[in-house]
Amino acid sequence: MVDTETRLSTPLARLRERLAQKGHTLLDNEWRGRTARYRFRCAHGHETSRTGDYALRSLIDCPTCEAEVKLARLQQVARQAGGEWLSTRYSKSSDTYRFRCQLGHEFDNWATLS
Repeated sequence: MVDTETRLSTPLARLRERLAQKGHTLLDNEWRGRTARYRFRCAHGHETSRTGDYALRSLIDCPTCEAEVKLARLQQVARQAGGEWLSTRYSKSSDTYRFRCQLGHEFDNWATLS
């Protein structure tokens, strides 16, 4: 027979396990339901939150780390094309960003990685 404390902590334990699969640490110690937001810290120290339902269904990435990886990739692509990525951050692909081409022209464009 499973005691009440173990049975009630099962969703929290599953959430903790799911986050650990990506190297994240769960910062909350209490299960508040699937629609509540739970805070976590990634291996690089960034903190964010997701709903319990979302975190239990999906292996989630740290949004700050994802943006940093995309920013580095876009800077690399711009350099390979002889240009320069002038924007200092990346938020989402539907935003526009500042570039400079190899001839020195500056322009705004969407950042799409394939």
